[in-house]
Amino acid sequence: MKLLLLSGGLDSTVLFYDLISRSERFECMWINYGQRNAEKELQAVRNLCESNLIHLRVIQVPHIFEGIESTILNSLESIEHTVESDFLPNRNGVLLNIAAAHCKERTTLLIAAHKSGSEYPDCQKVFYNRISKAIFYSTNCLVDVDAPYIKMTKKQIVKKAWDLALSISAIEQTVSCYEGNNCGKCPACIARKKALEGIYFS
Repeated sequence: MKLLLLSGGLDSTVLFYDLISRSERFECMWINYGQRNAEKELQAVRNLCESNLIHLRVIQVPHIFEGIESTILNSLESIEHTVESDFLPNRNGVLLNIAAAHCKERTTLLIAAHKSGSEYPDCQKVFYNRISKAIFYSTNCLVDVDAPYIKMTKKQIVKKAWDLALSISAIEQTVSCYEGNNCGKCPACIARKKALEGIYFS
C-alpha cells in the first residue's frame, strides 16, 4: 500500500494528482501537529479526497510541538521571517514516524518534499535516505519512505501540475500559507507565487 502525507499544499496536491494519473492505489493521511493553518489545510484535504474518492485518515496530535517557537506554530509578528524563525525542528521526521506508527501492513509513505526546501535539514535527500532505513527497521521491515520530488524544484513541481492539466481552480484551492489566508508575505506564499509565475500566471 502507498500512503501519501497530504497537507493540502501545492506540492502534496500535485503528487496526489500525479498518483491518480498513473492509476496508483493509495490512501492519504493529514496530521494536525499544531500548525496555525490547520483548519484551512483540513478543509482543502477533505475536499480533495472526497471529490476523488480517496480514503483519508485524520490524525490529531496538536500539542506534539508545544513549547517550540516557529512561525509555523506561533504568530511571531515582531520577528522577521528567516530560516531560523520558520524552522520547526524535525517536523517531517516526526510526521513520518507518526504515520509509520499507524501502518498495519506493508506500506510506502509518500511525502512531497522537494529540492527548493533544502535549506531545511529535513528536506534534503540524505535525510530521506536515512529516515527510510530507520523507519523500515523500526517497523520490523513493514514501512519505508519515498520522496519522489526530492530532486525537483518547486518550479518543476508546478510544471508537473501543468503537464497533468491541473486547472487554475485546482491550484487556487491548495493551502500553502502559514496563516492559512494567502497573506502573500510568509515564505510559503512567496515561494508559491514565484513558482507559479510564467506557468500559471504571467
